Amino acid sequence: MNSQEPTPSALRPQTLVGKISIYGSIIFGVLIFVVVTIAVFDAEDVPESTAEPTSAPAGFVRAEDYGDAWPLTVPSGIVDCEDDYAYTFEADGTIYAINGAAELRPYNYLDIRSIWRDNPDTSLVAPPKVSLSPLFLKAEEMC
Repeated sequence: MNSQEPTPSALRPQTLVGKISIYGSIIFGVLIFVVVTIAVFDAEDVPESTAEPTSAPAGFVRAEDYGDAWPLTVPSGIVDCEDDYAYTFEADGTIYAINGAAELRPYNYLDIRSIWRDNPDTSLVAPPKVSLSPLFLKAEEMC
């Protein structure tokens, strides 16, 4: 063997060093890519949603807030007081008249009796329907 020619054992460390530097370069490149990606898509740079937070409209009422005192067969709706104290209840796009002033309106509101809940108390002294008082009180607040 020529003394100037490298031996196989002398080549092996150079090859290993070469592989380490190649893998190191790849890992370094991936890390740089991840850091740049995080910097570009940082959460502070993403605009917050411009949508308004959802909140219940004025007059919104629901059964779960009234428990057994809830007087209707629908789970929720919107109580309103129109001028001249016409009390209405809207559920699923249908408007019901709560009081006589609303029944006399020319808008042909439906009669609240179609969704008025029967009183579970069937004793002789109990009224046949659950009291509409919670809706009346809410409508008065709306006037």
